[in-house]
Amino acid sequence: MNDIISTFYKTASQHFLSRLQMRDNITLLYLTGVGTVVGFAFGSPTVKKELLLVLPYMALACAPLMVHHNVMLGSLLNYLSKEIPSTISETTTSPPYEASQSLQNQFALALGLRTFGQLIIFLLPSFFALIATWSLAFSGPLLQILAYWTAVFSFLLTFFIVFLIHKRQTHDIDHLKKFAKNGSDSNRFTPMS
Repeated sequence: MNDIISTFYKTASQHFLSRLQMRDNITLLYLTGVGTVVGFAFGSPTVKKELLLVLPYMALACAPLMVHHNVMLGSLLNYLSKEIPSTISETTTSPPYEASQSLQNQFALALGLRTFGQLIIFLLPSFFALIATWSLAFSGPLLQILAYWTAVFSFLLTFFIVFLIHKRQTHDIDHLKKFAKNGSDSNRFTPMS
């Protein structure tokens, strides 16, 4: 039985690392895209600020993918830290890192820093793009005006997606603390990474 559990643990750990790499690849892809768009917009003799309107759409495309990987990483962390250890025999004395008190103590700080970083990565370029193209908001061809306002909507939707997941995970942390304090079973509420 322990061989099966060990295999499950190793498989989940490998999947966790794979998801981390996919999440990092999305971030690198997005940042490369931002650099490319900014380079095209300002790198030619005639500045083409309109190209910057692509940035909020790129953020809206990449942010949900990154958030999805974060949610899946959280479920894998839950599996590795709560479900697998509960099936291991009592002879195991040391908890895996995923279930350690060290990780639990730093989780709220890590969650806040991660959310702050995501907001900067996804919203800052979009915000500056919207500021730089403000003149397109009310004048010019209808398609250009529509593109500007849908870019604003994309910006707000990206913020909402990142903020909503942060609130959900903060709620999970609060439940963990409450149940741990009361001595209740905290396995039901585990924060996501």
